[in-house]
Formats: sequence, structure tokens, C-alpha cells
Amino acid sequence: MRILCLLLCLLWALPATAAEDLFGRKLSWPAKPQRIVSLSPATTEMIYAIGAQGQLVGVTHDCNYPPEAARKTQLGKFGSVNLEALIRAKPDLILVTAEMRTVLAPLKRLNVPILAFQAPQMSAIPANLRSLGKYTAQAAGAEKAALAMEKELRSLPHVTQKPSVFYLLWDNPLITASPSSFVGDVLNRAGGHNVVKNTQAPFPHYSLEALLKADPQVLIVPQSVADRLHFNKPPFDRLQAVRQQRILRVDDDLISRPGPRVTQAMQQIAAYLRRCCPR
Repeated sequence: MRILCLLLCLLWALPATAAEDLFGRKLSWPAKPQRIVSLSPATTEMIYAIGAQGQLVGVTHDCNYPPEAARKTQLGKFGSVNLEALIRAKPDLILVTAEMRTVLAPLKRLNVPILAFQAPQMSAIPANLRSLGKYTAQAAGAEKAALAMEKELRSLPHVTQKPSVFYLLWDNPLITASPSSFVGDVLNRAGGHNVVKNTQAPFPHYSLEALLKADPQVLIVPQSVADRLHFNKPPFDRLQAVRQQRILRVDDDLISRPGPRVTQAMQQIAAYLRRCCPR
């Protein structure tokens, strides 16, 4: 029994090796890291979803879900990290999303693996959960979370007649979500036909003229943006979606984070499209 315990302890201490971190480095970390820092709300939600929250020692101010994440040490804001506080946290693994590479350049001086997750489509999120489970020794919890999300992704029936939709990410300048983004994938899976075409940029700038010409049947808008816009005034009052009051406001966190809760946004959009634009 003593020999078995010794072997288990040795196995526990073996390092796991990352293929490549955010900066293309090959660094190692413990098989079960005990001091994980998450610098993205999406990766924080993923950590809780797979049951690795006991290994989490630091987050950002924007990591607000689940609520207990706010009790972790806060190391700055999303995209603006307090480097001194991060060093004091002594992380053995740092989690981010891939688009943060430029703003996190100062972290290259740390000899700590920085794993980046990306989700060009919703189907990548279950794969990210499984990878995170592997990297944190939480494979069972990760598999459960991934299977639950995959079940939700299969839950919506396929539709052929899709109402035209436009995702108003920002108004000045006008920014939207293309079919190349995971938000665009949400719209498509929910049964919407995205009027944005012919671009590989996930979140492109969009001209007002193109929007008025496309004249979508439905506007989908993050709640924080919708709260400050006056849709009944020019130029938005010229859109049929506004005239017919087909504006869906979606919780920013649900629609913007490539994590397991994005399926809630998908379900909400699908239900709205069925009500407002019956096939």
C-alpha cells in the first residue's frame, strides 16, 4: 500500500506539457495545477463548468459568473491585467481567450504557460471544455459539461425558411457579427439568416447604407447597447425591424462569451424568431 501511494504521488507530480501556449512557447505545468489564473470571463465560466474552481486563485473584475467567482482574487480588468498582482498570485497556469494575444504581450516575461482558447463556431466550445479538463485533471467534469452543451446544440430543429437578421454589436462605428464568428454561428443555429456576407472578419465594420439596403426583418442587440439607443429616431427608424418592433435585446454576457452559457442566447433567439416570424 505504501508503494502504491508513493507511485500515485509521483504520478501526480509529473508535469503536463502544452503543445503551444499563447506566445508559441512550450512550457510545462503540474498534472493538476493548483494555482490557475483566468483572465477571461469565458475561461472563468469554463473552469466552473468543469468543476475546477477549487484550483482557481485569480480572475478579472469582469469575471462575474457564477457569482462566487467574484470572491476570487481580482487581478485587473479583462484585457488590462495588473502585472504585479498577477505575479503575487504565483500562478502555475494562466487561461485566456485567443483574441487577447496583443494586450497580454507584457506577460511574455513570465515563465508561466498561458493557454489560449478560441471558438470560431459554437461547436468548438465543447472541444475547449474537454481540452481544459485534460489540462487541469478534470476530465470527467469536462466531459459531462461538453456532452450537455452538445445536447443543447442538437436541440433545435433544422429550418429552411429563415428570417433575415442583423446583429448590432456597436452603433458608432457600426459593428456587427459575420457568419465567420461564433455569434454568427449562434444566429444561424437559432434559425436566422444573417444579412452580413462576403467577409472573413468575425466582427466587421458595416456601413449604414448596406444595413438600410439589407433591411433585416429582425435586429438582435446586446442589452447594454440597446439601453442607450433611440431606435425610433433616424437612421434606425427606417428599418422594417424597428417599424414592426422586432428588436430582440440579449444579455451581453450570454451572447458575447464563447463559453457554455452561449446556448442560452441561442435558445432565446430561436424562441423569439419562432414567435415574431412564423415559418
